Amino acid sequence: MRKRPGYALIVGAVFTAVAIISITLLMPWLLRSVLESRVAHYEQRWGVEAGFQTLRVVSRRTVVLEQVAVADRHSQSEILAERVEISLRPLALLRGAAQFDNLRASGIRVVLAAEDGGSFDASASALQLRNHTVIEVLDPRLGTSAASSGKQRVLLDARLVRGTLAAPLRRGRQPSLVQLTADQPQLDLSEVELWQRLQVLLRGLKERLVPAASEAGTEVQADGGAALIPRTLLERLPQTVEVHEAEVKFNGGVSSRFDLQYEHRPEDRMVRLKTAGRLYDVMSLSGSWSVDKSVWYDQVIVDGRSRLDAIDLNVVTRALGGSRSAGLERGQLDLTLAAHSANNPDSVALSGRMLLRDAALLLPRVADGLIEVPEVSYRFSAGLDGNAEVPPPRLYQPLPVEAVTVSAAPPRRGELVFEHGALRLGPLEVELRPALRGFGKPEQLPERVELQLELPPSAIAEIIETLPAVLLGPLAGVQAEGTLAWKLDFESPTESISRMQWRSQIALEDFTLLNIPDEINVFRLAGPFIHRISDPAVDYHRVVSVPQTRPASLRWLTEIAGLSLEQAWQVRQRARSAPLLPTGPRSSSVHRFNSDSAARPDRSYRYVPLSSISPWLVRAVLTAEDGDFFHHRGVNWNAVRRAVEYNVEVGEYVFGASTISMQLAKNLFLGNERQFARKLQEFLLVMLMEEAAAIPKERLLEIYLNVIEFGPGIFGVYDAARHYFGVQPRDLDAAQAAWLATIVPAPKLHYHHYRNGEISDRWFARMQQLLYGMYKRERMTEEQYRHASQSRPQFTVSADR
Repeated sequence: MRKRPGYALIVGAVFTAVAIISITLLMPWLLRSVLESRVAHYEQRWGVEAGFQTLRVVSRRTVVLEQVAVADRHSQSEILAERVEISLRPLALLRGAAQFDNLRASGIRVVLAAEDGGSFDASASALQLRNHTVIEVLDPRLGTSAASSGKQRVLLDARLVRGTLAAPLRRGRQPSLVQLTADQPQLDLSEVELWQRLQVLLRGLKERLVPAASEAGTEVQADGGAALIPRTLLERLPQTVEVHEAEVKFNGGVSSRFDLQYEHRPEDRMVRLKTAGRLYDVMSLSGSWSVDKSVWYDQVIVDGRSRLDAIDLNVVTRALGGSRSAGLERGQLDLTLAAHSANNPDSVALSGRMLLRDAALLLPRVADGLIEVPEVSYRFSAGLDGNAEVPPPRLYQPLPVEAVTVSAAPPRRGELVFEHGALRLGPLEVELRPALRGFGKPEQLPERVELQLELPPSAIAEIIETLPAVLLGPLAGVQAEGTLAWKLDFESPTESISRMQWRSQIALEDFTLLNIPDEINVFRLAGPFIHRISDPAVDYHRVVSVPQTRPASLRWLTEIAGLSLEQAWQVRQRARSAPLLPTGPRSSSVHRFNSDSAARPDRSYRYVPLSSISPWLVRAVLTAEDGDFFHHRGVNWNAVRRAVEYNVEVGEYVFGASTISMQLAKNLFLGNERQFARKLQEFLLVMLMEEAAAIPKERLLEIYLNVIEFGPGIFGVYDAARHYFGVQPRDLDAAQAAWLATIVPAPKLHYHHYRNGEISDRWFARMQQLLYGMYKRERMTEEQYRHASQSRPQFTVSADR
């Protein structure tokens, strides 16, 4: 019997309806199963853990996931969303294609975790992926996040974010952004701790996104071989980024508002960055800036300009928070920098101008008070060549070939050389041309630093006026006429600063000292003067009288000081050519270095001339404190080199390379502060003592031995000899002299030896080292050295010990 067509249609419709109903009923289960399978696949592939609490099928092509969480297994970073709506193709999903047509999420929270355990939140109310190509973040709740637990601070908010993908999201294809636009993003860094935590986070991201430079193919190579931009970074950044009306909040009510444009043109191998913005202190404008830079990275060609206008440096440093803001009290900076690469792809021409106005610094390690900086401007032109060979040093000697190990790093290349640099400091104009040669890794110092300085003939009065008064201290009252010209050529390897070398030429013309404050009148050192010795630590105060100078004999200079006959004659001739006292305000005939002029000298004080001091003490002090005392002009530059290297190495001011002349200047005129200002004042006073006043060397040494500290309340060689050994200064033997010389740098610290009644073995070994140094410098014979090095001095037993 033949079936009727209508019956077949009915049966087909029934089966179709049953199939549709079955598929509809089974669709949530199927989609859940497929989605869980896809999630497991991506968890394993990307190193994440993902999950959702609820899955609902809204329509045939729309699925809603609630309480979605994606966490990074390598850190505590995670992405949370209250609701995710996906428009997809079910059949494609069942085939494993995983192609999405639309994605929309709301209640989003992004938590980026740092290695130190801290984390940051970024939130928005919605994110949408449309037509395979568009991502949007819409209408965020600024400053809050409904998904946030309330314990985290929202780090980043944005009014609108759009992104264009290079291709639809599909299985096996890594998402790639072509364009990213953000409107009114807000970055909150108002908490001081965020800076440190954010740096840790960025370092972690850098390690994951930018492989090590040693990996092949990870960097864009220039024609000359110089790596400029990591290739992996360019691959991960969108080709175009636009940020409109961005705001960053810093510490202390400081904020910055700016626009930014970034463009990467792979076809031209070029990157361009353009930004402009303003800096605000609460609501007050504190400066502005603009940057427009282009880099053709395959050829290392750079072109563009940067500009800072009236930037308040105090606001900038205060925004950074913590110790970074210490030191700068105020200052306003203008800066213009232009970069241009013309014909040479390895070289970049730089030019610019810097202007610093109304600056003041508070640096306790430099000076006690506020350092008022005169207006500073610097116009320069320089060349940066990343592929230049490092020329051999001109001043210092390179290390010998046998000193270079086989495992040494290959020679560095590259240089930054300033061809012209006009520095203006107040009324002074100086040509200043630095150079950095031999670049290494970004965290490394260059191989060599060079500096050429030329000060044309300038009025000495202007030089004194330009230097901040707080740095000059009592020298601020010095008045002089004449001109000073200075040329300096400096060169130093950064890894061995003690090998630094320089050539210095100073031309002083028509110099006349018009006035010197009475409290630092170094000219009075040649005659009788009154000096107050004070030690507040032990409540010790004593006024002493220093008699007229008595020139040392040639025999003393040759036999005791160890000078040759020719050197002794030079010292004697220099003493005879000492200038007269400068004319100026009326001064007392007997100089008083202390303001308490009414005090009477202590009659119990004994000033001992050099002729009555043991030769062993003179030789021991010279060996321990200033071996070249009679051969330099107040400053031992070799000791300065060693001190600078050590201080840089330890990161603080430890050694000051003080000569006997500098120590005397400190004891007579200055305090004990370990500051750069005091070292500068020491240097200037020494120049006045040894150059302007030409005080004889033996006179300086004699005063030094009679006023320096040898213990708590023990000042001068007479008191020291009597207190420790019960002898006259002339009767000190070599071992006793060695003890006194070794404690000079810190006599209170080593006074416990005397209290204990004996010298420790460790300190006796230190004394033996000094005696050996005297022997090597021919200040004692071998037999005298052997006898002294075996003689442990015995202290005098006092009634109060």
